[in-house]
Amino acid sequence: MAQIGIDGLCDRERISNASLRWLVVLYIPFGALLLLVRVAALFAIGGAARLLPSSQRRRLFPLFLTVYGFRRRWRGNGLFIAQPAMPMVIAYNHVSLYDAFILFELPHVAIISSDPQKNASRVNAAVMGWVARSFSTDVRIITGGRDFVQMLKAWRQSPAPPRLCIAPEGTVGNGKGLFAFEKGFFGIGAQVLPVTFKAAAALPISLHPVLAHHGLNYVWPLMLPWVTYEMEALPVTSIRSDETPQAFAERVQLAMAQHLHIPATRVTRGDKATYRAALKASRRRVSAPGLSG
Repeated sequence: MAQIGIDGLCDRERISNASLRWLVVLYIPFGALLLLVRVAALFAIGGAARLLPSSQRRRLFPLFLTVYGFRRRWRGNGLFIAQPAMPMVIAYNHVSLYDAFILFELPHVAIISSDPQKNASRVNAAVMGWVARSFSTDVRIITGGRDFVQMLKAWRQSPAPPRLCIAPEGTVGNGKGLFAFEKGFFGIGAQVLPVTFKAAAALPISLHPVLAHHGLNYVWPLMLPWVTYEMEALPVTSIRSDETPQAFAERVQLAMAQHLHIPATRVTRGDKATYRAALKASRRRVSAPGLSG
């Protein structure tokens, strides 16, 4: 399978098909009205959930996802289980900000959010915090090595540890290839359940352009008729006796890429950060007055 570079893993523009830009422009007034209706409905659902006992709040979460505009299709075994027999990690490919929302529909899970910049996005932190408080979902922020060690210690000591949902790429891609998997959670002695994600908007819209503001990434799905998510669980796997955590991570990445029929690349989230910085610098040079050539 042909390899692709960083520019193939990231979308630059919000409208993914320039020839259909007119369609998106014509739709925007209707999308704005849908946005207002949905926001009101979502806050109503969140308020109703807070009236319920904490243990019952998640019953309203599927309704929240449906009103938000997410169509979900789950396939595979081992997803909707009450309690895994052994400690488990769910590894998924990161295709949008909303992956965590979708995974919250599964029972007995905790979303791991790796944020080395310590909540660089206030919008993301605020939205995830509101969802967690309203529906009693479990989000665990890791900002460094100490957080990682402390979280693992508490998780292992829990009498019923939740399944840890991780995005090994550490960054969002456009679904055309996989960023390199980081080894962190592949060496903790847990079984790994790989789950492949596909996301498609009802209009020619990129869900996560490389330079987009987090706030707009949350707004666009509320304006669209729907966003379809397809999730499929692959067979559970474990690290081999002769395998390093990095080799295990690469084996899982390759299995997921082959299932999705896309390349498994060695491009890292650090490469994406460099690419984003270069794009921003290029745009500043183009927009600066008095500059030419």
